[in-house]
Amino acid sequence: MSYMNDKMEQAAVELNSDPARRANSAVHRSGYQATSPNFGLDRDALATLTGGSLPEQMAQPMLDPIEILKAKSESREEELSLDSLSEAEKDKILRSFMNCREIADHHYKSVVEPEILHRRDVYESSPEHYDMVFPQLSETSRWCSKDIQTTCEWILAGLMEVFTGSDDPLSVKGVSVEDDGVAEKIQQLVRYQLEKKNDYHHFCLSALKYALSENFAVAKVWWKREEKRNPMVMMLDLKDDVAILKLIEQVATRKYEITKFGDIEGAPDFLRVEFDEVIVKANHPVVEYISSSELRYTPDAACLQDCKFVAQRKVVRGDYLKRREIEGIYKDVDKALEEFGTGDTKPTNLDHRNDEDRANIHNKPNDSDNASKEVELYEAYLWVDYNNDGVMENVIVHAVGNNLLRVVKNDFEFPPFFICSSVYDPNAVFCKSSFSDSFEQLQDLKTAIVRQIITNVAKNNAPRIFVNEQGVDMDALQAGDEIIPVQGDPTTKILVPPSLPLSSMTMEMVNYAQTELESQSGSTRYNQGLDSNSLNKTATGITALLGASEKRNKMMARSIAEKFFIPIYRFLILLNQKYLDEEQMVRLTNENVKIRREDIDIDYDLVINVGQGAGTREAQIQYLMLVLNQIYPQLAPYGIVTPKSWYNLVCKLLENLGLRDVTQYLLDPESPQAQQAAKEAAVAQQAAQQEAMENSLRLAMAKSSIPRVTVPITEFPPDVQRQYVKKHLGIDTTEKEIAEHEIIKNEK
Repeated sequence: MSYMNDKMEQAAVELNSDPARRANSAVHRSGYQATSPNFGLDRDALATLTGGSLPEQMAQPMLDPIEILKAKSESREEELSLDSLSEAEKDKILRSFMNCREIADHHYKSVVEPEILHRRDVYESSPEHYDMVFPQLSETSRWCSKDIQTTCEWILAGLMEVFTGSDDPLSVKGVSVEDDGVAEKIQQLVRYQLEKKNDYHHFCLSALKYALSENFAVAKVWWKREEKRNPMVMMLDLKDDVAILKLIEQVATRKYEITKFGDIEGAPDFLRVEFDEVIVKANHPVVEYISSSELRYTPDAACLQDCKFVAQRKVVRGDYLKRREIEGIYKDVDKALEEFGTGDTKPTNLDHRNDEDRANIHNKPNDSDNASKEVELYEAYLWVDYNNDGVMENVIVHAVGNNLLRVVKNDFEFPPFFICSSVYDPNAVFCKSSFSDSFEQLQDLKTAIVRQIITNVAKNNAPRIFVNEQGVDMDALQAGDEIIPVQGDPTTKILVPPSLPLSSMTMEMVNYAQTELESQSGSTRYNQGLDSNSLNKTATGITALLGASEKRNKMMARSIAEKFFIPIYRFLILLNQKYLDEEQMVRLTNENVKIRREDIDIDYDLVINVGQGAGTREAQIQYLMLVLNQIYPQLAPYGIVTPKSWYNLVCKLLENLGLRDVTQYLLDPESPQAQQAAKEAAVAQQAAQQEAMENSLRLAMAKSSIPRVTVPITEFPPDVQRQYVKKHLGIDTTEKEIAEHEIIKNEK
């Protein structure tokens, strides 16, 4: 008998010998209730085993566990695939795909790519770009203003602080109070997946950088699941209920996937079961930035998710396709490579700008076989009525050239691509204006004027000279000799013209361009820390100035959050609802968070926390310090402020100071560690008070045991009396006066 059967026999012995353990097993209890004649048919228990699917033929009170297992393995509905589609349906999908691909490719090459290349030229501000803009000025100077690039870099730093700082830019809140706890878990799960399973920092850096410079950054979100399958075979004893229920449990939790049942000749009490042991190596969402040269779409909607055709175009090798065919994803790869060609594998103009070396065809090795052959692969999300029922279905199509490799249903019915832009157009996917376009003229103006200034200075420093060739040794003059022979008066033989004057409006125009750039972008020399002549030095004034200068940046951040990050968050939650394991344990900031797939299916809202600029952050820290030092101490005696209130306030303060992992510095008062520490502190304080009381009592007893002698001050000599009166009563007298006083007193 196989290793699996041995494990099941061992499990059966353990379960039969330990009734308490069997009672505590939800799966075993459900299986017992679903199949036991004493309980009859328990539909809820049976749903636990069958994953919610209950075939009609199982409506009898007496159920055979084997029938449950077979129903579980055979009740899967047929998925959309190339095998399930008819030739007419595949032909309609292919024709729709080819038509949309042609439209999308034309739109990219005629509209999207030229505009992005122009924006990149303006952003990079290279001498080659201004050779075409100012050909005459470029003959004397190649200086280029980098104002747009500098402004974008400063704004990028602020946006990165918003979206990757200590505060989450988006919060998940439950619609009802009961859902707040689960919503907090969802937020922690998404945060864990973004930061631990993805390179979230560099993703934001790439997306926000190209959103500012080119106004068109593309992100793709998809679910990555890597499995290792070990084919196994076992003989299942039909009388061993525990082994059967154990197998049902493993199938229900997707640890095993049954592939085939079979009878064993000569052994009617046994069943041959073939199954795959599924070992999950990776199961998490992937959030990645992709080059805008890879995105294709038909411009028939104002929103990318509503377009009829949205696709990612990639140039891959045949090895990539063949590996996915082995994994059961693609089909007819060899036929596609041999009969239908490779498609258009030429790099686009934007590909050349992204990486000239990688786009160069001479740098691509080829072994003259299908594995190293490059092909054009489209992963397209297409709306098409392939079955002619009058309703368009959303399908995912993978194709090389004009050959379909894969067709499946898109369960979410929208493409997983998201656009990040600094300026959004509500009427089009690709905005014709951009952040760089707004400042292009100002950068050109500054470049032209500064080049003219440089040329003017150069001509004045090396002026032209008018020379009479008949009276000057030209060889010595051109060689730069110190002594130049001249016939006659040198002033009549060599003439140096006066210096070229510089217009008084020149620097005013330069300052005008700089001022306009700062006022329109919000990135000023003041908030860059470069203005040393500011008149406002107070903390309140600085906060006000920083807050005012960042208003446009905050509006931009809010727009990016609404149009880019919120859709990504929502899609991540949808992916987790569908593909997350039955139970997931994540560790974030030294805290273990357990979440089940069924917990994610709640009504939730995404709350935007954008708007934390430099000025507002400093103000927040001041407000929190005010509450901590003045307000809370006054409320504490009335019982309004609890230890949890103090903890939350200090956590918020530390987060604003940049200390994200507050668990390293504070203990949650509701945690077991804090409660234990509080108990120990209370015991220690009580012991200290008891010890202090005992010490005080011992001191009092010691004092009472010391004999006391009372002597009137008049018994002391006059000099001692004088010192005592002066020290304790502050009266300055003489020994003679004290003696006279004693004499008078005695005479009376």
